[in-house]
Amino acid sequence: MHSEKGWEMALVEARGLFKAYERGGEEVHALRDVSFTIESGAFAVLTGPSGSGKTTLLNLMGGIDVPDRGEIVVGGEDIGAYGPSERARFRVRTMGFVYQAFNLVPALTAVENVALPLLIDGVEKKAAYAAAVDMLTELGLGDRLQHTETQLSGGQRQRVSVARALVTEPSLILADEPTGNLDSHSGADVLRLLQEAAARRGATVVVATHDIAAVDVAAQRLSIKDGVVLSTQT
Repeated sequence: MHSEKGWEMALVEARGLFKAYERGGEEVHALRDVSFTIESGAFAVLTGPSGSGKTTLLNLMGGIDVPDRGEIVVGGEDIGAYGPSERARFRVRTMGFVYQAFNLVPALTAVENVALPLLIDGVEKKAAYAAAVDMLTELGLGDRLQHTETQLSGGQRQRVSVARALVTEPSLILADEPTGNLDSHSGADVLRLLQEAAARRGATVVVATHDIAAVDVAAQRLSIKDGVVLSTQT
């Protein structure tokens, strides 16, 4: 958890990132010499059209993929230089993820879904469930603890996803189109809850999105097109 990591700040820095993929026998350049810094505690928004490289960049920040060239540094550590198992351990210790499709386990209740990352990290069951209950209650779902995914609205599902991302007290939260499956009201509600809950914990948030509401509340904005960061604004 955040208090156990010994970090006073979380910082993301990209240095000359290149990433290419093979698609249909052709090489597609997803990222081309991308460099930027995201300050600790920032609510940063990454914007750009579909196919611009947003998800690729999030995957590199999350250690899900590695760059072909360049460095991606999180909390002072070059995670692109880690092997798969090292990156997995780093993710568990320091990161939370929110996805457009929610990625909840359908057979589990809300509280079970939120407790899951803690249980995977070896937290005792009683403590994990207590933390999950507290987090869901903080996000306004104290009366939905025992509901499964099919018993929740889209906005409620995404709040469960946000709770799951926050429950480990991560230093960095990465959200990929978190409002993409929600109406404007539910989307704005989820963004507000994510921003406020992360700010209370001093966590850094990076949101890849088309949602103009996210841009409006961003402390930092990065704009990307055709694999190139066109501008960074604070």
